[in-house]
Amino acid sequence: MGRNNALGTKIKLTGDLLITDPCYITKEDCWPEDFSYSGKKEGVYLVTPTGIGDISGGVFVDGKGVGGFYVDAGVFGVFALAGLEKEAWFDKEKYNELVENHAYCLAILKDFDGEIEVALDQEGTDAWGDSYKLVAVGNFDWEAAQVGW
Repeated sequence: MGRNNALGTKIKLTGDLLITDPCYITKEDCWPEDFSYSGKKEGVYLVTPTGIGDISGGVFVDGKGVGGFYVDAGVFGVFALAGLEKEAWFDKEKYNELVENHAYCLAILKDFDGEIEVALDQEGTDAWGDSYKLVAVGNFDWEAAQVGW
């Protein structure tokens, strides 16, 4: 299928961040087109495909696992919590349900200030031919990547 067109995409985000598959927080029939491949909205989100769904992911701060997330729709992303409520596609009820009953599907990082980039994780491991991760450099450094079933 070729290389992920999000590779190398960068975004600046600040505040509390949510890492998850956007299908868990999107209103029915309101899927932004750029979520299907890759996408970003400055100050709000950065999304990258994994190439496959039904896979778990991990979040690592300074090399230590601090949380996980789940991918169902074949994409995952990072979202600035403060910006989500302004987005027409955001479903607050689904988000609250996710936080209360399905915490394994998301990771929340508090008080981040920095830049996040889509980077190559491993070559030849998914339907795109490669797997991808989010790499963040800021007041603390972190990575989020698919880790397996």
